[in-house]
Amino acid sequence: MLRYNIELNDGLACRDRSEQETQETRIAVVIVNYCTPELTLQCLSSLANGRSDTTRLTVFVVDNASPDNSGARLQVEAMQPSYQGWVQVILAPSNGGFAYGNNIGISKALDSPDEDSPDALWLLNSDTYLREGALEEVAAAIRSDASTGIWGTRLEWPDSEPQLSCFRFHRISTELVSVAQTEPITWLFASAEVPIHKSLANSSVEVEWVSFASVVLRREVVDAIGLMDEGYFMYFEDVDYCRTAVANGFKVRYLPNARTVHLRGGSSPVKSLSVALKRRPRYYYAARTRYYAKWYGRFWGPLVANACWYLGRTVWFFRQLFDRSKLGRCQAEWRDIWVNFSAPLE
Repeated sequence: MLRYNIELNDGLACRDRSEQETQETRIAVVIVNYCTPELTLQCLSSLANGRSDTTRLTVFVVDNASPDNSGARLQVEAMQPSYQGWVQVILAPSNGGFAYGNNIGISKALDSPDEDSPDALWLLNSDTYLREGALEEVAAAIRSDASTGIWGTRLEWPDSEPQLSCFRFHRISTELVSVAQTEPITWLFASAEVPIHKSLANSSVEVEWVSFASVVLRREVVDAIGLMDEGYFMYFEDVDYCRTAVANGFKVRYLPNARTVHLRGGSSPVKSLSVALKRRPRYYYAARTRYYAKWYGRFWGPLVANACWYLGRTVWFFRQLFDRSKLGRCQAEWRDIWVNFSAPLE
């Protein structure tokens, strides 16, 4: 009898494991398109190639009122046999920004019938595409790691060189560290340095926030804290959302085996302008001001952050007297950091 019970229990355990391994994971992907139809189609193609029997994939492409008529083109492409039934194109009435477009797609996904309701939502930039096996890695993480609410996948260049994709929260002292560019100050305020460097490229670790160029949100996170703050047109909405999630008890992790190519700059000019030290768009600084006001006080947050910026600039100026190789700052930044200072949360 004892042997029979052992064999029966072993059989039930094997069946449970088998059922868990074959359990279908439902993932809704949201891609926001703005005048990038070729990149969006490349992303869709990589998703089509990664589909499997254990993952139910639905994709919502949100066109943010592209003036080049790319939304209509994507609607036609979505009617192709390879995309029918699982890809839907939504035409937004206006270009309200990154959070706005993603919120439209997320809301549509969450309104799906119960049998299609997603376990998680994967937000992908239009200038990304998946490496082989990335979808399976994400699905496996959703099934096996119930303690994590947000995952950021590994971002890399087409030649497989990793990009920085996991970070520490922006703090007031971050302005001093990032502007001074001086090792003693960086060492002294190490927790304020935002990037977590490439040494983490092959390690799955808990982090404070991840890039929303490719991010997976467990359904429970969205149910608990809601949609992204549409007061951010572009930039800082990702750190803001992760900070809200962490404040509500959710973990954020970096998922290095889910490899995602990110053609950085394909969907936004900010990084290329930053590298060239040219003036960044007003919306970047408006988002920065909103973030500091939201997390550190409507008036004092942006004010003290800007004071730290000027202090860092002073340190940088004196260092320049001895080291001409240091990079400068973007044009007019000393003035642009005051964008929306009088009404940061409006």
